[in-house]
Amino acid sequence: MAGVPEAGEGERQRVDVPGFLLFAVGVALLTFFFGDYNPVVLAGAAVCFAVFAVYIHRAENPFITPAFFKNSRWLCAISLLAVFYFYNHVIAPTYGAMGAAVYGMSASQVSFFLVPAYVTWTVVACNSGVIYARLGRKRCALLAAALLLTGFFSTAFCVAAGPAALTVLSCVIYGGFGLVYSPFFDTVVGTVDPDQSGRAVGMNDLAINVSASIGVAVFTPMMAASPDAPANLIGVSGAPAPYSTLFLAYGAIVLAGIVWYLLAYRRITTSHEPAPSELPLE
Repeated sequence: MAGVPEAGEGERQRVDVPGFLLFAVGVALLTFFFGDYNPVVLAGAAVCFAVFAVYIHRAENPFITPAFFKNSRWLCAISLLAVFYFYNHVIAPTYGAMGAAVYGMSASQVSFFLVPAYVTWTVVACNSGVIYARLGRKRCALLAAALLLTGFFSTAFCVAAGPAALTVLSCVIYGGFGLVYSPFFDTVVGTVDPDQSGRAVGMNDLAINVSASIGVAVFTPMMAASPDAPANLIGVSGAPAPYSTLFLAYGAIVLAGIVWYLLAYRRITTSHEPAPSELPLE
């Protein structure tokens, strides 16, 4: 195969086991901390990351170098990815809790009403490359964010409007989910040299999963139903109020992400970076 070295070619390199272990344990402890907010766990994570920082400065061939973390363009881009995936794992549980508290629905009934949303997500995700190629990176990213923003804020106002309305709005939200990965993934990878792209891909997945896990720990306690809940910022009260507030929070995160993206866009991208179809970004 073209581009694949012949057997026996190339220099053998060892796997950086100590580096991987230090980093993995640190990330795991940080994720656990946001589950029970135990300061001992947080201290353990801090120690692991401190030792890891010293290690990569002194090791001969660490799996990731200090220079990688000094790339400010990459730091800006990866922070965007973390923002837009912060609520990723908590949306389905929110629908489940809301269906039970507001409509008395079982888990299977909530799942049934979310089937169109999952179908929408699948269709959009499978065609996200085509959409990205048509629109370019910036327009595709803003379209995905706009779908999420519209879906979250509209749901916040329509929590008591009935399952049918929520199903329609969930399709808007999951359509945004299906589209958001391609432009932001490519933005992050575009901030590093080609020989560092593998590390960037790995850090992408790590940022997504850690951010989403922290989001679950932050938002899950807010799902407790309260029939006598006072009115929130938009006047929704009673049992729907906590879930309306949650969707307002999700929308606020998306809005912050949009602002951050627009402010950082010129910093993290360059005009000559092509979209997959080699169309201009603008």
